[in-house]
Amino acid sequence: VNQTEAVVGFDTWGLRHDLLAGIEFGRESSEITRFGQTGRPTASLLYPDFYQIGTINQTFTSDIKTVADTVAVYAVDRIRIGEMFEMILGGRCDVFSAEQDNRTTGQTLDRTDREFTWRAAFVFKPTSAIRTYVSAGTSFNPSAESLTLAANNANLAPETATTYELGGSWDVMDGLRLNDNIYQQALLGVQPH
Repeated sequence: VNQTEAVVGFDTWGLRHDLLAGIEFGRESSEITRFGQTGRPTASLLYPDFYQIGTINQTFTSDIKTVADTVAVYAVDRIRIGEMFEMILGGRCDVFSAEQDNRTTGQTLDRTDREFTWRAAFVFKPTSAIRTYVSAGTSFNPSAESLTLAANNANLAPETATTYELGGSWDVMDGLRLNDNIYQQALLGVQPH
């Protein structure tokens, strides 16, 4: 994974902006060759012989290669509104492509997902030691995530979710901070394309 980011601070109409923007490139690959076994060794439980191959028949069962590429651009802006308020606004656009070549059966599966996700938060700091926030954001999990593309999920759109969160923190003293939050995640499900 290559992730390149830039951070810039600037002022507009009396508001302080801290903008982080970046681009990400990633590649994951997996080559799995599987063998099945029939029979069992005649080794004893107390004195096993792990090199007893004669009674085990190994058969070639599968040879699968999967490659997934990610390209993403993103930006997050923290906007300070005076001393007590902040807004955080962000977005990310992902292109996730995966291809699986089953060299045993000759079947090739591929899928490309293009998704935009966002995040927004409002922060209230009544004192320098207390910080409260409310936030919402979206996320997605492609069907080929973790290189698990298969015939039964190659046509499934990503699972998407929206998360809502309310929380806060209190710096009681140096070295002691109390945090708490509650959140709810709404899964929007998977729809075939």
